Amino acid sequence: MLNIRTRLNELKIETMALMLRKMAWLELKHFPRKVIAITGSVGKTTTKEYVALVLSEGFNVRATSGNANNRTGVPSTIINRPNVKSYTALIKALLVTTYWLFSGREKEQYLVLEVGAMLPGQIRKQVTVFSPSMSIVTTVAPGHLETLGSIEAVAEEKSRIVSALPENGVAILCADDSRVREMQNLHQGKTLLFGFDEKADVYMKIVTQSVEGIEALLSDPEGQVQMHFPYVTNRYHLYSVMASWCAGLVAGVDRAKMQTVLQNVQPRPDRGTIQKGSSNTLILNDAFNANPLSVKAALETFASVASDRRRVVVLSDMLELGEQSEALHYETGKQVGAVANQFIACGDYAGAYIRGFREVQPEGNSFCCEGVDQAEEILDKLLQADDAILFKGSHGTNLYQLASQVSERFNAVDPQ
Repeated sequence: MLNIRTRLNELKIETMALMLRKMAWLELKHFPRKVIAITGSVGKTTTKEYVALVLSEGFNVRATSGNANNRTGVPSTIINRPNVKSYTALIKALLVTTYWLFSGREKEQYLVLEVGAMLPGQIRKQVTVFSPSMSIVTTVAPGHLETLGSIEAVAEEKSRIVSALPENGVAILCADDSRVREMQNLHQGKTLLFGFDEKADVYMKIVTQSVEGIEALLSDPEGQVQMHFPYVTNRYHLYSVMASWCAGLVAGVDRAKMQTVLQNVQPRPDRGTIQKGSSNTLILNDAFNANPLSVKAALETFASVASDRRRVVVLSDMLELGEQSEALHYETGKQVGAVANQFIACGDYAGAYIRGFREVQPEGNSFCCEGVDQAEEILDKLLQADDAILFKGSHGTNLYQLASQVSERFNAVDPQ
């Protein structure tokens, strides 16, 4: 019975997605815009927001709302409707779209679309609707392995937005990721590479990194720009800055305007925000979502900003990693042991986390929890004055709720 229900639900979603793609195709046929498509295992949403900010300095822009990057979310964005999830909403979207097609209206010059890939062929179907003028790929990392099968399959699926580019389209690719960099061979047009590799077209060199933010030097084909990011402490956020800078260069946005708007970017809640709390505590809340690469990035940032405080790491499961789940949680546990000696792991793979941690930190203090509620009880007893605390986990584990509760407990505020 459960299998039948699952199949019926899948058929419902795919039917709605097909109808929405047809509406989106008609929308773009009648109201053409330049489309910027963004995908990657880490940083899609942040990059989408930064690109929209940069292009808004010179153009009328609309972007994906939130992270509605799935089968129904992408075409819903194109027709300017909330993410359609029911037949009632689908019928309403059809009526509204039909009205707009015949009434005429002011249209955006750019659509910035965040495009996800949980299933094989998902991006291939999406790009039948639009032809991107720019395609941005941030990273390829273990994520959605449960449905995609392997990291090679992840790379192949992400690459679809590059192979979909027309001859005059531009690929904007991360130079520091070999799988992404190789995607430049999939189209005949222009490519801009970004990263910390000095051979990239747009690259950055970090001068200082602390709880007060990041000072960096950005280089592009037109010269160098000194950048100060008072609200950004995670160097991986700079990938989104560089990708959006590339998009701005292609679109012809003034470099001084890009510098101003990007220096004031702030991470969204639960996406790497750092707060100072009472008793001199420091809280790094990066609990919106997680995969092995994003956890590694969070741990690197945590180590750089925690200073001489006692370091407490709280991780929940990284979901949808398939057969590699046990091994990837174990390896991540070892990374925790390299930066902290207080570790709380919760979820089905807490044991794998702890085994990895103890291999590196045999004398460390570790706790294996079934769920977030148990982790909360342990934290209540464990936390001390002057502690630095990191929260990181997949959204479906609800760790972000515990992170918010701890922030409230310590009256945490933005250090800036």
